[in-house]
Amino acid sequence: MHDLREALKSGDTVTSAIQKLNLKMEKLPPFTLADDLEAKAPSAPPKNEPPDLPLIKQAVADLKPKEVTEPLPTADGIMVAVVEKRDPPDPVQGVAKRASLDERLLHGKRTLIFYEWLRERRRVAGLEASVAS
Repeated sequence: MHDLREALKSGDTVTSAIQKLNLKMEKLPPFTLADDLEAKAPSAPPKNEPPDLPLIKQAVADLKPKEVTEPLPTADGIMVAVVEKRDPPDPVQGVAKRASLDERLLHGKRTLIFYEWLRERRRVAGLEASVAS
């Protein structure tokens, strides 16, 4: 992974850096971080979409072009993701997806608040959750 980062910093393209290092490359079709992942069946990812796409999206969310993620665990071992480029957002799609993103954010905040409340209620009642080993 360090060698891949260095090759990209030195100006190599992603493809040539991966070939030089004799790594396996799997290119994903363009995607947006705002795609609605909950609407898809978790047991059957669409064609050309790896089952690890949610993990990849989370890992690359804050990366700039030519930056490499830390190693990510997969069913087959580990992988790293490289952001080739970031296209500017489409304003029409941005408006359409804004409501969905706002709803997901609100849902996440509500869930967090609920679990904090529940943890506090359990503590007050003396029902600390035990961790199974």
